[in-house]
Amino acid sequence: MARGKWLVALGILILLAIAAGVLAVWHRDRAARRPAAQVTPAHTELPPGAEVSLKGAVAARHVIEVPASIDGILEQFHAEVGQEVFEGQLLAHIRNTKLESARDLAQMELETVRNRITNLESSIIAARLEASRAAADASRARSEFDRLQRLYERQRLLLKEGATPRQVYEKVEKEYLAAKAEYESAREVSQHADDRVSSLNRQLENLKKIQQDKEDDLEGATEALAATDVHSPVDGVVVSRRGEPGVEVTRDWNDLFVIATDLGDLRVILEPEPPLLARIQVAQPALVLIGEAGETPINGVVAEIRDTKVVVDFRSPTTDIKPGMTAQVRLKLQ
Repeated sequence: MARGKWLVALGILILLAIAAGVLAVWHRDRAARRPAAQVTPAHTELPPGAEVSLKGAVAARHVIEVPASIDGILEQFHAEVGQEVFEGQLLAHIRNTKLESARDLAQMELETVRNRITNLESSIIAARLEASRAAADASRARSEFDRLQRLYERQRLLLKEGATPRQVYEKVEKEYLAAKAEYESAREVSQHADDRVSSLNRQLENLKKIQQDKEDDLEGATEALAATDVHSPVDGVVVSRRGEPGVEVTRDWNDLFVIATDLGDLRVILEPEPPLLARIQVAQPALVLIGEAGETPINGVVAEIRDTKVVVDFRSPTTDIKPGMTAQVRLKLQ
């Protein structure tokens, strides 16, 4: 009987120990799950004049947006973000197959006209030589005709006076008529040769007008195609660019490149938490710390507050500070 009571007491003790262990674990888990806000101090508890340090990104105050000059496929970038560029420097190339086809067609048509002009000029040279030979033949035929005409007229008068035999007259008349026919034929050939030269010259003149039109077309197509090259309008530093090679771009892309033009005037863009934002005012002073500028703070001022952002302007003491760098800004709460 005594032994049974001892066993019951031992069992109760074991149950109590297990219950105590479970209770201890429960309290520990509950403490671990307490909200972090209970140990995070509120910014509203900081007194006026308390200094806070906020991290932000350096940006340029003066920038120029470079748009996509034409619709097409972005084929290649020629400038990287952070790179210094000069006015007129090639920044990117946009491929436009329609403009390329128009340029190629204009080039082909111009070459066709030029070949026709070359062939026609060769024909004109040959035609002029032929006209020259025909004119020489006509001149010789005319001389012979004139000689025989004079002889014929003399024989005709002599025959009328009975002073020459008819046989001699008829011989001279036959030679005269043959010379006349030869001269008229040579004159006609010469006239046709001259007409051909004139006709070819008119064709050449028309082709040269067409050539000028085709050259204008090619110049226009080449100028249009030149718009596929995007050039920098100013000296500065590329702070951002849009897209990647292979993507389709349109003229609506006004910010294909963004170029900072004055790296002396910079700013830091901050996004403080709402409680801090409410205690920062425009025109209040600030200190800007940037690792690349050394340990000496740079004087700045809160230039504007827009939406959730605070803009702190400062004048850079060195060209080593570039847009995109990280800065710490110290501000005193109001």
